[in-house]
Amino acid sequence: SAFPSVTDNFDNSKVLSVGMPLRPELTNSQIKDKTEAIKKINAIFNKNFMSDKITILVFGGSLGAKTINTSTPLAVEMLDSTKVQVIHLTGVGEENTQTLRNYAKMSFENLIIDKFEDMALLYIATDFAICRSGGSSLSELMFFNKNAILIPYPLASENHQYYNALHFSTKQEAIIIEDKRITPELLSEKIKVMIELLTHKPKIVARAQKNPAEYVLE
Repeated sequence: SAFPSVTDNFDNSKVLSVGMPLRPELTNSQIKDKTEAIKKINAIFNKNFMSDKITILVFGGSLGAKTINTSTPLAVEMLDSTKVQVIHLTGVGEENTQTLRNYAKMSFENLIIDKFEDMALLYIATDFAICRSGGSSLSELMFFNKNAILIPYPLASENHQYYNALHFSTKQEAIIIEDKRITPELLSEKIKVMIELLTHKPKIVARAQKNPAEYVLE
């Protein structure tokens, strides 16, 4: 198993958790910090991202995720545009016209692309992610020490993405939201919580440690 079980009704003593192998290009990145990563992204895409702003990475996997693509731009629109910026990978094959249209009318800096090969660069450039909870994605987030708002894919076999997310929440700060509950308003509120976590981490982490399930899960 890639991750150990986090439920009480499963005997982990009979399972060997071996983790998830990561691609060498992820683990061998030469980018040393967010400032350098932001500078490189600006050069590649002719953008004006700033390293001192909260930068959110949004993705749904190689084929995208309609819930994430639809709700995230509307959710971010409700935030203070002077404090956030977004890099959104919509996925190949997803109908992106409305996603692009939603971002186009917003005043904050954003980069909307279907895919990008150098994911290490994006992880280093961003502060937290909004994404599904496949094993590879979560392993990468843990490697780069990133928090996340997780929206497990509801049709995953045996609901394994939900259990992946539970395991992730024992390693990183996480907010888990069921796909069917996602609205722009709810997602916006949870983004605010994550930003608060990043800007006032010691106080909030202490509060979360007292009752992590109540704090990090929806």
